[in-house]
Amino acid sequence: GISPATATTLPGAGGGTVRLGPGQARLYLFFATWDQGITSLGGHLDGLGAYEGRAKAGGLPPLTAVDEASVEPTPSALPRFLATLRQPLSYPVAVDTTGRVTDGYGVLGAPWFALVSPSGKVLWSWEISTAGWLTPDSLAARVHAALTQTRK
Repeated sequence: GISPATATTLPGAGGGTVRLGPGQARLYLFFATWDQGITSLGGHLDGLGAYEGRAKAGGLPPLTAVDEASVEPTPSALPRFLATLRQPLSYPVAVDTTGRVTDGYGVLGAPWFALVSPSGKVLWSWEISTAGWLTPDSLAARVHAALTQTRK
């Protein structure tokens, strides 16, 4: 796998590329479109825009979503899914075509949050499929707590 301590670039869902790896703290959301079968994925992805607002206002790490394309049923699954959302997402969506990033970040289920330090260490993770989605306020609080705990 490609660990968070290794800089890498993935294709972006809307074109271009998305840089992952060390340099700044970042919150990642790993998902696959088939997660719709177990959760209200589209609504929650839309709702994560509220976390982005809290992150900017509170100095928290920005969010990047990573589609686990290696487990998607077809290459067109992600574009078709994103086209069903109410509006474009306010954060980048990277496409992990090989699964190497997902593996390197220690993702064990989907959807999955991973908070990564500027040096590339996973500070906190949350398996949404078993523990449930966090509200934007709760997510921001947990990210803040993990960062504060690390500084001690």
